[in-house]
Amino acid sequence: MNTKQCWAKLIIPPSLNRMVIAQEAARNIAQECGFSSERISFIELAIEETIGTIMRHVTDDDDIDDAQLHIEIKVEAPLLRLSIVNKGLPFDPSDISEYDAAQIELMMMGEGETETADDQASAFDSELALFLLKQAVDRYQIRNAGKEGIFFELEWFLPDKHISEEVEQEAVLKDHRGDTDFSREAAK
Repeated sequence: MNTKQCWAKLIIPPSLNRMVIAQEAARNIAQECGFSSERISFIELAIEETIGTIMRHVTDDDDIDDAQLHIEIKVEAPLLRLSIVNKGLPFDPSDISEYDAAQIELMMMGEGETETADDQASAFDSELALFLLKQAVDRYQIRNAGKEGIFFELEWFLPDKHISEEVEQEAVLKDHRGDTDFSREAAK
């Protein structure tokens, strides 16, 4: 794998329909890096939840037609890094409560706090989205950079070779090189 060629830059509108473009690009690069299909599905899920969160919290309805998501996917060993930048409204993930399945059950039974059903559903969507995002990535960071935008940085560690593969590869290289010790030959 030539990591210098493992990158993509995209600009798409904040749209679930266009999100598949970013998912396909990430899938292509992840496959080239040797990610399993299960881990690739986590990458796709993380993209979906991030773009959904941007659409829910960061993009103003009045500006949706002009809004753009700048997406960069790149391999910088030992990571596959995906950045999604939106120059929308400020967003603070600490404003979103932690996902709590028990609280959601109470809400569904009508025993939760006295918010409207729409407010409860919106809070649930936000809590669940961040919960799923955290589960789907190895590392993530959300940072507000003022006029530069809101950066969602998602990272996955590249798959490692199993120790037996490394030992096997060393044996093959040794066979190709032979047992010649060039430093001893040069000294003779």
